[in-house]
Amino acid sequence: MLRTELVGRQHELDVLGECLDAALAGDPRLVVCRGEPGIGKTRLAEEMAVRATGEGVPAVWGRGVDADGAPPYWAWRQFLRATAEVVDVAGLADEHRLTADVSRLAPDVFPSTGQTTDHGSSEDRFRQFDAVGRLLRHIAARTPLVIILDDLHWADQPTLLLLQHVARTLTDERLLFVVNYRETELTHAAILANLLREPVTREMHLAGLPAPAVGRHLASVVGHDVSDDEAEEVYALTRGNPFFVGEIGRVLEDRRAGARSSLVTASVREAIGARLQRLSPECVRLLQAASIVGRDLPVALVSAVVGLPVAGCLGPLDEAYRHTGEDVDYCLAASRAGWRIRYVHDAEVWHHGGASTAQDPYRVTMDGVLSVDRYYRKNWSTTHARAYRLTIVVCRVPATVVGGLVAVATGRESLGALRSRCRLAWSMIRFVPYRSEAAPTTAE
Repeated sequence: MLRTELVGRQHELDVLGECLDAALAGDPRLVVCRGEPGIGKTRLAEEMAVRATGEGVPAVWGRGVDADGAPPYWAWRQFLRATAEVVDVAGLADEHRLTADVSRLAPDVFPSTGQTTDHGSSEDRFRQFDAVGRLLRHIAARTPLVIILDDLHWADQPTLLLLQHVARTLTDERLLFVVNYRETELTHAAILANLLREPVTREMHLAGLPAPAVGRHLASVVGHDVSDDEAEEVYALTRGNPFFVGEIGRVLEDRRAGARSSLVTASVREAIGARLQRLSPECVRLLQAASIVGRDLPVALVSAVVGLPVAGCLGPLDEAYRHTGEDVDYCLAASRAGWRIRYVHDAEVWHHGGASTAQDPYRVTMDGVLSVDRYYRKNWSTTHARAYRLTIVVCRVPATVVGGLVAVATGRESLGALRSRCRLAWSMIRFVPYRSEAAPTTAE
């Protein structure tokens, strides 16, 4: 599989390299890498695996899966299978009389002894966990290892409890664990919190790439250099999420070749839709209404669009924050600002806004326009309010560009970001009905 160059993660790679050096010196490490979907956790781990292998340290993987029917300890079973290709783990387990306790984790790796020690009691589980810890110690005596446990937000509780036990018992093993999880989908937060308290654990948070790194990543996707303006534009759309950057980069290249493609690709739509499926209908409706207006807006404005009091919006917003983490955020800022809702990615705005306009375009969109118009009449100067209203009435631009228009007028957003919003607006114009009698007037 062809992979793009890893850019913008040199600091994180250096940190992982330092942890590997410590592990090789007998000071084991467990690095918990968290971040939103598409931020590059797996790609970073792959790069670290290549580096470790180049230094003569095998890297083995185990992954959580989002599938019904996955057996307990699935990530550990994958790890043991991979390790069996490096070390004779079955022989080690037999030599140290551990087979009976570890065979249930990976019955295809360890030959059956005819004994069963797992009756579901806490004592049996502790004996099993202790056997895994001892087996890891014997493996590390033969060879150092980088153990990558990916997508642990999908792992079952026993898998995480075993990881916590192993972290507590590590002493001088030549082991580096890299644990990846989506902070937006974690289901066993208490176990993770306990894991982060262990002395061997280090936490790493992956944020979006800065604009220069977005430009380099974009160039690796499209196969040629891109201008600073193009990089800034894509950064404004994606906030540096490598997955979004790659998807939009491919669309932009297709457009250069004459194709008429939506910036919100099927992959992006599927990724965002998967997050929406975890939310209640009330929460989705509120997010869709908010997305019509822009990326950053007061909750009072959203409440006017959906016809609910501000207090009635806080529950769905709390649900959105708990399920989506950094994708949607709201906070109580200064008392004069009040509650605000903020989308991290413009792609989120596009998807939610496109969904709402397709489902109920006239009611939601016109309510949004009228409410937003009243808001900007009250909160911005006459010049800014007139510019906004004139754009809506004359150009018939959907309300998704409102935040960008005012932000540019006040110097809070670049022209490149505004161009991106306008391009989106024109691509969506077929979804937005226009009725001159319902549009706001241009009177001051």
